[in-house]
Amino acid sequence: MKTLSGIRGIIRQFLLDEFAVGTDLNWEDDELNLHINDCLAEISESCPYEVKETLTTTAASKEVDISSIEDLLSIDKVEYKVDQDPQEFRNFDLWGNTLTIDIETAPTGDSVYLYCNKLHQLTESSSTLKPQLERMLILGVCGYAAIAKARSQIDKINIGGGRTPADMQAWGMTKLALYRAGLARLAKPQTQERYAKD
Repeated sequence: MKTLSGIRGIIRQFLLDEFAVGTDLNWEDDELNLHINDCLAEISESCPYEVKETLTTTAASKEVDISSIEDLLSIDKVEYKVDQDPQEFRNFDLWGNTLTIDIETAPTGDSVYLYCNKLHQLTESSSTLKPQLERMLILGVCGYAAIAKARSQIDKINIGGGRTPADMQAWGMTKLALYRAGLARLAKPQTQERYAKD
């Protein structure tokens, strides 16, 4: 598992922006963090972080408050009653922070499992990204960072010559194309299953 600073370090290697004594970095950490957060959101839309959440129902109510679930993008399945063999999945409706289980008899205050899709997280101490998604993140951030820097270099004098912004933008566009193709290949298929009632 790579941490935020580890991912930033790899991105800097690709961008040829490694720290050397007596030289300034071309990208500040805050700049790269903005691109990292944008790419994490895009990656999460295609390949979300999948988590099983356990909530407690309210006696005599088919409604479950889901406001406590952080970084929730969507819910794939609802299991109620839990830990049955075979599993008992239920149809459900969502309205705001309220999930309504489509069952005949209201729960009695027992547990319900929600199979959730969430935003990926990347911090200095943890990451929810698998290695293949780390690679996608690095490609995407490199692409966005290079394009942003290229735009800022237009009409500026630099030691690389007049083609530097165009070359940097072309390199960034190539990385973004690889990033988007990788996300399309890894994207989780969208499915909607319907289940029989009790």
